[in-house]
Amino acid sequence: MSESFLQKTHEIIDALQHYKAKTPANVGGVDVKTYISQFYAFVPAEELEGLDNETLYAIASGSLAFLQQRKQEEIKVRVYNTSKEANGWKGEHTIVEIINDDMPFLVDSVTEELNRRGQKILSIIHPVVSVKRDKNGNLEEILPPYSVGNGAFKESIMQFQVSHIVDEVG
Repeated sequence: MSESFLQKTHEIIDALQHYKAKTPANVGGVDVKTYISQFYAFVPAEELEGLDNETLYAIASGSLAFLQQRKQEEIKVRVYNTSKEANGWKGEHTIVEIINDDMPFLVDSVTEELNRRGQKILSIIHPVVSVKRDKNGNLEEILPPYSVGNGAFKESIMQFQVSHIVDEVG
């Protein structure tokens, strides 16, 4: 990664964190600022530049809301077309979002399946976050990157923007 890539991405994350001061600080008791910095940390700045702070915040906070409840080894999948009313942002593409325990080849496997189904992948956001959950799978905390042990484990969040799907997608 070039320094300019990291610099631009950090500038976008900083702008989002300042924007966040005007928005809810927590989703389900988890700090949105912490999640935003991990959610967008490795996304190329070019993929974020055309989106305003409101949209970037809505994308990350929506993902955090989806992350709120999940039992270990469960795979959560949702496919939806965005709307301002339901998601806080309106995009032209369909979102395929998957959350599961982190393991090798997740992005490759999903990419292959989406390609097999004729979907054009427009962007991928793929943070791996360390989380703590209660015994019922409710999210308690987003930990610093790469934290493990003491009840913490890594979860993979994959968010694919694909060509618009019309068939009864929410």
